[in-house]
Amino acid sequence: MNENRLSISTKKSLFSPIEVEIDGKVFIIEKLPAPIFDKLLEMEKTLKGPEDLAFFRVLADEVQLLTGADRETVDQIDFRDLKQVVQFVLRKAGEIYTQGPEKKESGPEAIPSA
Repeated sequence: MNENRLSISTKKSLFSPIEVEIDGKVFIIEKLPAPIFDKLLEMEKTLKGPEDLAFFRVLADEVQLLTGADRETVDQIDFRDLKQVVQFVLRKAGEIYTQGPEKKESGPEAIPSA
């Protein structure tokens, strides 16, 4: 390994995956590419607050985008939990960013896994 080179793959992240469990099914977020963050930012800009009826639909869209869960599953989540999922993923991404990559353990690679 060359100390003067950082090798990055578009297929896998250097960072550990983030896991979200919904009804016992674990969804693994392997990477968070820029287009997903751009989409999240675009969605967030449209929100005025919980009094906005579109607020909860946008949160459902964000959860589906982040986890890869099917729409039927996402639509079953309590609206109060939707924001928790988005905040959890973004918080974990921020922690990983500030702490740097962890040594990855071998494990599942697909979204979603059962």
